[in-house]
Amino acid sequence: MESIAVEMNNVGVNYLHNGNTNDALDMFQGALQTMMYLTQGVVSPNEDSLFTQDRRVKKAQNHLYEYECKRANKKRRNHIKENTTVSNFNGFIFTKAIYIPVNSPTSVQDRSHELQSAVILFNTALAIHLQPGDKKKETAEALYSMSYKLASKVRIPALFPQHGGKVSSDRTKALVRLIMGLLNNMGQINYHLGNFDKSRKQFAALSTFIASLPHINGDYVLAEEKQNMMLNTFLLNSTVAAAAA
Repeated sequence: MESIAVEMNNVGVNYLHNGNTNDALDMFQGALQTMMYLTQGVVSPNEDSLFTQDRRVKKAQNHLYEYECKRANKKRRNHIKENTTVSNFNGFIFTKAIYIPVNSPTSVQDRSHELQSAVILFNTALAIHLQPGDKKKETAEALYSMSYKLASKVRIPALFPQHGGKVSSDRTKALVRLIMGLLNNMGQINYHLGNFDKSRKQFAALSTFIASLPHINGDYVLAEEKQNMMLNTFLLNSTVAAAAA
């Protein structure tokens, strides 16, 4: 059943990158509910009668079925493919939803459930963050915070290859992108809401995290995202410091 949650998340990413925020949010909420069932032991992968009764999951399953039907239709294939030209930033907001690698392991020992749930929470928060209104931003910040707590349980140094200390695996890149995106977007929201002390701490944590990263191997997009977020920490933290003075 983990694969269902992963697929729901990844389809939601495609929806969000193509500007379909409402359907993306449905997919992320369905994926999140699925992961909650799994991690709380409500159902096993072979016993999903309770799982299929949840309204949010059923809605996401319907979207997933419609999405797969569209994929089977060659005439619509270009319409639903991932939008690779989408901008990764909207102002200071990191807007790139995160795919869960389909071949990622799911053992309890390597905290994969925490990583997958953290990614889905981030994507859910992002879909809400991009909607207008301070209440939406407050809701998004709370979800980002939950995601960050889960992501922090995953031991990042253990994910780096021993040879060369490079960030190379898809799973490691997803985790690095997740933590950078979480700290950046929480800092942006708190800056927007006037919570400058929290914003300053979050951007300081982002700066420290980025500085601790080893070389990013062959992923120029992730390397560019790292540079842009470091610039965000400088620009927004400088503004906060000026306001405090």
